Amino acid sequence: MKPFRSRPHNWDEILIQRRGKKLTRRQIRDYYKRNEKKIWPFLQGQTVMVIMATKKNTFVRMRHGPSGKFIKLTKLEGIDDPRSFEYWINRRIVEFHPTLTTKSTPILWLDLDIHTTKSDKARKKLLAKMRREIPKLKKILKEMGVKRVHVYTSGTEGGYHFEGNLERPKPVDALRRRFTKVLAEAYAEDPVMTTGIAKSGQIRLDTTTLHRLGSLRAPYSLTTAGTVKKPAS
Repeated sequence: MKPFRSRPHNWDEILIQRRGKKLTRRQIRDYYKRNEKKIWPFLQGQTVMVIMATKKNTFVRMRHGPSGKFIKLTKLEGIDDPRSFEYWINRRIVEFHPTLTTKSTPILWLDLDIHTTKSDKARKKLLAKMRREIPKLKKILKEMGVKRVHVYTSGTEGGYHFEGNLERPKPVDALRRRFTKVLAEAYAEDPVMTTGIAKSGQIRLDTTTLHRLGSLRAPYSLTTAGTVKKPAS
């Protein structure tokens, strides 16, 4: 491949245009340049999956770099070095996800998503329910061995993402099965919260991304809708 700067690039090309947001290739690149000190601690030395915008609102997941190996970020700078953060933010990348590549995991995480109708009233009711459940879910994660639980806003509907380092790495598949069972038992009498396929008006406790080659979007990473994963207030 030719060196990056020797080729023409359309920085005004719109990559995201959803829900009133319109982001160009330049705006996405500049967002990551401004916030590299926030996101880099979550990416440094990590094997990652990236999501690339091939054109407006069209995205592909990439686990492998040009060499065919997993993408592992070890340096901030290097416009033509796939090991660098700079390489990827200049190449239409919208999202960054640290990825599990072994049979054990040092991190436990959980997605909390709402499934509702277009009714604003119903959505607000579910969001309030989610906020009330934060202390209970943090307690469950700590009982599973997480030292400190971090809560982030996640997704376009106002969901939450829970994560934290385990006291020691654990087998990922066994951990997921146990975690799902603990959550299901904790909410067995709750008609709103479910670990299964959520129906309209329910909140899903989603553990499906916790598996080998599973991934979690890094804090301060963008989404394909233009929102940002950030600490919950």
